[in-house]
Amino acid sequence: MTLPSPSEQCRRVVAVVDDDSTIREVIQAILEYDGYEVRLFHGAADSHDGLASAQPDLLIVDLMLNGQLADGLLATLRSRPETSSIPVMVCTAASLAPSYIDGLQTHGYHLVRKPFDLDVFLGTVRALAHR
Repeated sequence: MTLPSPSEQCRRVVAVVDDDSTIREVIQAILEYDGYEVRLFHGAADSHDGLASAQPDLLIVDLMLNGQLADGLLATLRSRPETSSIPVMVCTAASLAPSYIDGLQTHGYHLVRKPFDLDVFLGTVRALAHR
């Protein structure tokens, strides 16, 4: 009988919600190269139920999904028992008011700016996914 290696036993799942297929594919490639299992979602509508079944260790959400803020998705995820404790990294290229950023952080979201600094991006993923 062959036992899985320690890295296989501890493989973390990261779910990515982004409406841009290129960004999703780039994030997927980066994360898979770093040893994560990745689940992709196009937007808020297909992620609501899919995230509960994916049971990710981390959720990466683009703040702007199909031209709208992802606030509704984030609020729904926090209100459901099966997704309320998943750490969330919010990504955006948008200019945000300091009060909005403070609100994200108050709710426990971790903000990472696009374009990504790869070291910052992976450092945040590693810290959040391995809590």
